[in-house]
Amino acid sequence: MYEFVQNFKELEGLEGFEFVVAVTKNNSAFKNEIEALDKGRSPSEEYKEYADKLSSIIRKYADKTENGDPIITNDEIKGKSVQLSEENKPLLEKESDALSKKYEETIKKHKEKEEKFRKELEKDVTIKFDKIEKDDLPKNINTKQLSLVYDMIKW
Repeated sequence: MYEFVQNFKELEGLEGFEFVVAVTKNNSAFKNEIEALDKGRSPSEEYKEYADKLSSIIRKYADKTENGDPIITNDEIKGKSVQLSEENKPLLEKESDALSKKYEETIKKHKEKEEKFRKELEKDVTIKFDKIEKDDLPKNINTKQLSLVYDMIKW
């Protein structure tokens, strides 16, 4: 459900009256549930303040491009991160650790909120939604699009 709503735009351009009506109605029904989850998940003002300060510290110690922007690296395992010189790593760690200590309770509450959100996503939810006849599937639907609507199809 969450993935469907977040990626609904991926279905743009697909045709077929019955298909379009069903996925649009389902998106509306699912959105209400998702919006409630997202509101519960949203970070507190204090956590946003912490995140902004942490971001500033990271930018301060990151290696920079000629334009002064942080150099971003992309690793398949670690994901995106900033490039740091060996001399700046301990400085960053010291300053970010001090910030984390200052916001320790805020970070703890945020992690608890994220854990509750994750658990809510795993729960079964009963929502009435329109099923799609497999004959109503667009001929040009791709694999990713099909995976979004798979559970809505009457096989």
